Amino acid sequence: MAVNQSKNKIIGVSVPLAVMAAWVFAFGFLIYNNRYYLFLKPQFGILIYISLFICSLFALSFLFSGTNHHVQDSMIKGMITLLPIMFILAAGDNTLGSYALSKRTMAAPQKAIQMSAPEAIKEKTSDPLDMTISRLTQQWDTYKGSKVSVEGLFYEPVGKNKDMAIVFRYLITCCAADAQPIGLVIKKNNIQQIKNNDWVRITGVVHEETIDGSLVIFMELEHIEKTIMPSKNAAYFYN
Repeated sequence: MAVNQSKNKIIGVSVPLAVMAAWVFAFGFLIYNNRYYLFLKPQFGILIYISLFICSLFALSFLFSGTNHHVQDSMIKGMITLLPIMFILAAGDNTLGSYALSKRTMAAPQKAIQMSAPEAIKEKTSDPLDMTISRLTQQWDTYKGSKVSVEGLFYEPVGKNKDMAIVFRYLITCCAADAQPIGLVIKKNNIQQIKNNDWVRITGVVHEETIDGSLVIFMELEHIEKTIMPSKNAAYFYN
């Protein structure tokens, strides 16, 4: 009986310790190489560091604690609290891609504060303007009708708009859960060797069109090329 009680005591203490150690590892995994940028706006990274600190304190307290915990209760709680870690590790370095876009509504071009006339004219040149999708969307009144070059993820919708494709990125206000896709619609004529989630650069004149009742930015495509994603979190930009 004494042996069983001693065994149960060891298990009761070691299970909470193992769970906290797993969370310390998970938070370290997210901090390494800024992996948490894939889930969270960078400004909220302090929450990851605070969580790592707290979990480390709990792990140390369990390590030096002589308190006996009920074995079955500890096992059940431990398995439940480890579930999010499985998601974190499974996600790895993956960004939100075209599958998430297919489940969300793409943002419409925004009405921005107008630039003064000389500045607006200066922006509209015969050469393509190199810019981000976010700048194009948020200052749409300035760049409408201009020739621009932007980069983003490529996606071919399924359904009735099979002749269309989308080049997009995600706007993150807080975390990946609120990520909203913004981008441009193009005709995918003569587009070859480019598939969903490829990083591409496109060039052409942009204007507004209504597709399926929604106002979108449409590009008269002049050039498209597959290129290398500049970083693993380039699919996101942060408001």
